[in-house]
Amino acid sequence: MLSEDKDESSVVTLHEDRVIEKAREFVDTVERHYPDIRRVFEKIGIPGDDVIAQALCCEVVLEVYHIPKKSDVLEKAGIRYSPTPKNPKPKKKVYIHDGKLLFALTQLAVKLYHLDPIRQKRKVMWKATKLAERVWKCFRKFQMTEMTEESGRVGEALGGVRPSRIERVMDFEPRP
Repeated sequence: MLSEDKDESSVVTLHEDRVIEKAREFVDTVERHYPDIRRVFEKIGIPGDDVIAQALCCEVVLEVYHIPKKSDVLEKAGIRYSPTPKNPKPKKKVYIHDGKLLFALTQLAVKLYHLDPIRQKRKVMWKATKLAERVWKCFRKFQMTEMTEESGRVGEALGGVRPSRIERVMDFEPRP
């Protein structure tokens, strides 16, 4: 019986090692495409050695990075539903409930805030909602700063600096 116990513990350890290895590969792949993801980890408070939490955060970021509004993120996660439209063709883009996003959010909330998902269901959902908002806001902010840094002003990119609007108005001479 002792030999069976030793074998079972090695199987569990081997499985955990595989999960951690897969999570590390996933985080590295996401980081290769989105280098600002590490700053999101720091802002949210994910420790550098917790690969599983980083992978869950990456999953959330990948699911919500293209969504323009915070309320739409919550709708996609299934946390808040917007009322069903009465007309057959909705004007607004409708997001389909994504169970994997909600699962990643709840697991990340449980992991970060050390909650008991059975006893503290309401607190887990509240924290998951706040976490979704924070992740979306952080990554969106980093996306916007990256876009402004890359594009810059048009005049500066072309090598010449245009005069400001006030200078253009001051130099204006009426036509004869």
